[in-house]
Amino acid sequence: MRRSWSVYVVLGLFATAAYVAVPGSARAPVYVGIGTTAVVAILTGVKHHDLPRRSWLGVAGGVSLFVLGDLLSYSQGARSLGQTSMLVAVLGLAGYLVLALSLTSLVRSRTSVPDWGSLIDALILSVGIGVVAWAFLIIPYVDRETLAPHDQLVSVLQPAGTLVLLWVGARLAIGVQERAAALHLMLGAVGFLLLSDTLYGYLSLTVGYENGLADVGWLASYVLWGAAALHPSSSVLSEPMPVPEAYLTWPRLALLSAVCLTGPALLGLQVAIGDDTGIAVLVGGTGAIALLVVARMGSLVRMLERVLAARSKAVRREQVLRQAGEALVAAADVAGVDRATMDGLSSLLQDEAGANGTLGWRHDGKLHPANCLPRHDRRLAASLLERLPGELANAVAEGRAAKLVHLGRKWSAVPVMRRHRVVAVLVVVSDAPLAEEIWLTLHALGSSASLALESLALAGDLQHQRGEQRLAALVQNASDIIAVLDDSASIAYVSPSVERFGHSVNNLLGAKLASILHADDAEVLETRVSMSTVGTEPQVLPEMRLRHAEGFWRKVEAVVTDLRQNPAVAGVLVTLRDVSDRRVLEDQLRHQAFHDSLTGLANRALFADRVTHALARRGGKIAVLFCDLDDFKTVNDSLGHSAGDALLVEVAARLRHVVRSGDTAARLGGDEFAILLEGDVDGGIVQDVADRVVSELRRPVQLADRDVYVTVSVGSVLADDDGDAEVLLRDADLAMYVAKSHGKGRHETYQAGLQLGAEQRLQLRSDLERALEHDELRLHQQPIVDLDTGEVVSMESLVRWDHPTRGLVSPVDFIPLAEETGLIVPLGRWVLNEACRQMSSWTSSNGCLPATVSVNVSVRQLEDDGLASDLVTILDRHGLRAGQLVLEVTESALMRDAEGVVRRLQELKEIGVLLAIDDFGTGYSSFSYMSRFPIDLVKIDREFTRAVLEPRGCRLIAAILEMTHTLEMQAVAEGIELPEQAAELRSLGCDRGQGFWLAGALEPKAVMTWLEEHRRAREVGFVPSR
Repeated sequence: MRRSWSVYVVLGLFATAAYVAVPGSARAPVYVGIGTTAVVAILTGVKHHDLPRRSWLGVAGGVSLFVLGDLLSYSQGARSLGQTSMLVAVLGLAGYLVLALSLTSLVRSRTSVPDWGSLIDALILSVGIGVVAWAFLIIPYVDRETLAPHDQLVSVLQPAGTLVLLWVGARLAIGVQERAAALHLMLGAVGFLLLSDTLYGYLSLTVGYENGLADVGWLASYVLWGAAALHPSSSVLSEPMPVPEAYLTWPRLALLSAVCLTGPALLGLQVAIGDDTGIAVLVGGTGAIALLVVARMGSLVRMLERVLAARSKAVRREQVLRQAGEALVAAADVAGVDRATMDGLSSLLQDEAGANGTLGWRHDGKLHPANCLPRHDRRLAASLLERLPGELANAVAEGRAAKLVHLGRKWSAVPVMRRHRVVAVLVVVSDAPLAEEIWLTLHALGSSASLALESLALAGDLQHQRGEQRLAALVQNASDIIAVLDDSASIAYVSPSVERFGHSVNNLLGAKLASILHADDAEVLETRVSMSTVGTEPQVLPEMRLRHAEGFWRKVEAVVTDLRQNPAVAGVLVTLRDVSDRRVLEDQLRHQAFHDSLTGLANRALFADRVTHALARRGGKIAVLFCDLDDFKTVNDSLGHSAGDALLVEVAARLRHVVRSGDTAARLGGDEFAILLEGDVDGGIVQDVADRVVSELRRPVQLADRDVYVTVSVGSVLADDDGDAEVLLRDADLAMYVAKSHGKGRHETYQAGLQLGAEQRLQLRSDLERALEHDELRLHQQPIVDLDTGEVVSMESLVRWDHPTRGLVSPVDFIPLAEETGLIVPLGRWVLNEACRQMSSWTSSNGCLPATVSVNVSVRQLEDDGLASDLVTILDRHGLRAGQLVLEVTESALMRDAEGVVRRLQELKEIGVLLAIDDFGTGYSSFSYMSRFPIDLVKIDREFTRAVLEPRGCRLIAAILEMTHTLEMQAVAEGIELPEQAAELRSLGCDRGQGFWLAGALEPKAVMTWLEEHRRAREVGFVPSR
């Protein structure tokens, strides 16, 4: 039967071909025979495929009416329009009507709700074709005067019937999602019928119709009707199906546009040929098509909105489910599952009006609302949980498995399972039916909650199992001794850790625990064990001594817990922990906390504590000595930190040797040390100890295969009755700074005014920081003159501080402070920039400007890695050549770290600046040292200039000049205050001079005036140097 339809189609096509081939008189039987077999095929299909009888019998009836009409037409010998009888026309029209009703019945059997979209689509297509048919078929019939009135009516009704049939067929095709083969055959039958009717009408109007092509189309239509019924897929056409979703696709839009343009095109054609017959119908049809298209577009837009809204809800449901799943996976306990499930349920139902849901947890055979619910929501939740159906309620009461309960689309209960038992129920009730997708999501949420609970149960089992294994492993491998004593205080169990003390487990079982404890401690243990009662808290015993098998004692801590009522223990639990090593470590830490790790001396904390206790005892006066190594940084920088550490260790050893028994020597940090003298101390004792410290540290120290000489500055203070440790250290520190300011390597005693001076220094330091920020510094210039020609060859920049309250502050007061605090680096940077700025501002039309400007550079500036880059930046900023800048470095700075200074001076020399030694003669320079430095100028200290008029001083300057010129350097004499000094220096060959007799320090605005006056004085022959 499955192949019968194809056999029938083949036979039908052969019969149709035979119809064309036989003579005209023999065609009638063939025609009628093909139509009759089609009816038989339809009835056969209805029987074998269980097709809807009303619909398909109607199809068979419609085909039968067509065949009967054709039989009468053949019998009357009149086939063309206008020749047939009224009966034949009625039979044909009845066939159209029956077929249309049958197909309509078939369409209605497929959907339970009206499919208005497919209906409008079919109407648009049918009306569009109807407009064409009206223009080309119906109007010509109506206008044909030779036709009788009933023929004209038939000429209108026959195409109309065809169009109705076409509309129903289109309705059937458009509303079907699955394109079954039977549907294609049925649509083919309708198509052949429409084509044959159209061809029949056209031929009847033009040449008259005889048996021919239209018959072939009708016969093909009959065959396809029968094949559609015989095809196995014919049963699909009557199966219920949802209303299909239609979208505004490009093919649909093109079809709607083409149908819309059909009417206007025909109207344009009518106007073009000047024929206004039936134009009203064309206009009406065009309007109807437009209205249908507008209605269809509106329905498509509404459907698109519904689809987008549905997809948005679906995406949101998926997101809610995903977030709930993540929260459930992350839940660490049942409370977390409770919160995650309720959060997911609330998010899922928040857009559903009239919908309420809750999660009930099983307890004592009943469901109770989720714990995370507020109090006012728990009453509603309880009412929802009371509405469980019998089967689910029984499963909850008995704690067994249950299935999903779903009553319509307004109530659902999803059981949440753990270990195949109901532990909770997710209940949702809605006033209005909810979408199927909501119920599916609820089911998924309940399943996720069940999985989360199963995961927690498995994790709990695993944790419990691991806990038991861990406990056993801990007991077996614990360093603590774990022992269980029976009522007689004998050992019933002891852990293997007792073997760490040299004892065997087997030897101790049944023995008294007191047998391995010190006698004094054993008595305490036995007393506590005998006094212990069930249920009491663990008792911590005083530290005990446990005997090692080799005879020595170990310190242990003991904890006693009475577990005799615990069947797993059934005894008194005693835990012993070895704390011997901890006690040793504590002693070490205690020593480290109060002693210096490098030298082993007391540290600041211990020193302060001992000073405080000494003051509290008041057994006589005490004294504090503050010791600071002089120039310790030089040792670190030149020999390395390891040598510096070795020096500190040696200093500590010498201090131990110096101090008396009962006194305390301490290292406070860095190179700072302190000594506490206790007992009946007076000034003589303090002076004696201080002198010994200074003397002892003057001895050379062997470091890195060389002798290193260091000195120490010592400050001391005698304690008053109301003194304290911090005040004493502060006062001794102030006295030490006085010793440093007086030349270092000496001892000074604290005087009452030192604190005030320190406070003033602190205030001065704060003011100096502010001076850099508030532009309080001034830069004056002192000329340097060629002693032979009197020409001004350079200017030395001298910084002044214009203090807002103190007035001008001397550099002697603030430059050392800047050196100590590190402010000398930004201060020096400012001086360099200001000196270059001033020089770039000097202009002259007569060439009297100095060739260079000199700036003093401190040791701290030389140590600054950014000095070279700062110089390049400043010179570029003011447009000066490097050779216009002279940097003056003191002789003591050169000797501080000769190797490092040479490298830094070479860097500066590579830039192109000139270098000068300032205050030459005050340090320890030698000819060999001087030859290593890339120096251009030597500035002779004013002390030598002051002594130049004396024979010995004159010889010294002559030697300095000879050395300077031998090294191809120029000499500048500082501090020239008398004309005789200038004359003597000139006679000795000194190149340049500087001093108050030549000129004092000039303010910036006075420089150009002084230079002009000096130029005029030279022109008239008055030069101070002469």
